[in-house]
Amino acid sequence: MKLRVSKTQDDESYYWDQDLSLENLVKPHAPTVMRVWSGHLYLGLRDFDGGAKLLRSRDGSQWESITSSGFGDKNNGDIYGLANFNGRIYCGTYNGVFQGHGMSLPSSGGQIWRSENGIDWELVVKGGLGNINNQDMWSFMEFHDHLYVGTWNPDSGGQIWRSIDGKTFSQAFTTDSPDQSYIRSFAVNDNKIYASTGKSSLVIYESTDGLYWRDISSGVLPDYLTCGTQITSVCGTLVIGSTKWRTGPVEIWTYSDQHWKLIARVSQQLPTASLISSMTPYGERGVIITVWDDICGVTLYFCEDIEDARWIQINESGFGDNIHSGGRTEIFRNNIFVCTCTSAVNRKSRIWRGTKLKG
Repeated sequence: MKLRVSKTQDDESYYWDQDLSLENLVKPHAPTVMRVWSGHLYLGLRDFDGGAKLLRSRDGSQWESITSSGFGDKNNGDIYGLANFNGRIYCGTYNGVFQGHGMSLPSSGGQIWRSENGIDWELVVKGGLGNINNQDMWSFMEFHDHLYVGTWNPDSGGQIWRSIDGKTFSQAFTTDSPDQSYIRSFAVNDNKIYASTGKSSLVIYESTDGLYWRDISSGVLPDYLTCGTQITSVCGTLVIGSTKWRTGPVEIWTYSDQHWKLIARVSQQLPTASLISSMTPYGERGVIITVWDDICGVTLYFCEDIEDARWIQINESGFGDNIHSGGRTEIFRNNIFVCTCTSAVNRKSRIWRGTKLKG
């Protein structure tokens, strides 16, 4: 199946191949993370019944399953992270009993796993770092020779932990607020590390040393921005994307030299945009955002220069069908790869590959 997007601006047109339906490889569920490491594209797939799976591909077309379901624990229903640190790849798990969107009962606490070759995995953290309410090891980032991990803790608020060896972790920060239960994403920009929170309150925290964190967004970013927050760094500028669950468009903000700027409101169907599922730097100054909208499905928008901030849509809305949800995006071998999941009716994970056409 091939789709071509009509040319919208300059030469920003793409062929989209639906490369592979993954149901023959694993029990397919929603994608949770997609990353490139050591010449392979890695993909985490959710399974709340039998345990999440981790796959990888050398070419983006042929995939192999590289972990047992849930690393041997069926309550490891999600896999997140996939960060590089000291030559190893790290990932974290959600370990709980899913009760519906944003609701979960604790089980054994989130885990952290690592591998030197991407095939053989070692458990380095279990039990939620000593607190089973740290149900998810959600986000990872390397900064100043430390590995940082952000948790989901619906009981007392998200926490940030760090390690110099990738095995022994100490707590660096806690939000102390169930309204900030997620440490949703990290970014490093201008020799500082940033963390975004989520649930019913979005806050952006900044640190120069990883130990002292200050709130830089309260009173600046609108209170209605609470959901699907992603942050990244593009050419010396911190880029923030967020929305309010099912009730407003996605908003894109930048932060540079202590100055905030709203640069875009992105959505086809107002006010039904649900969340940003990925934000991916592209080229020297560009970024791709992946938006899931329950009316349109998964739609990708591209900005070639974040300072110019002109956004164009680069796929057909929902890849031609609004049943596609989620959407994790990564750049691999000069192509854009997107993993989506179809509706709860038939639950099939799809891989899409976008190849840029020259005008």
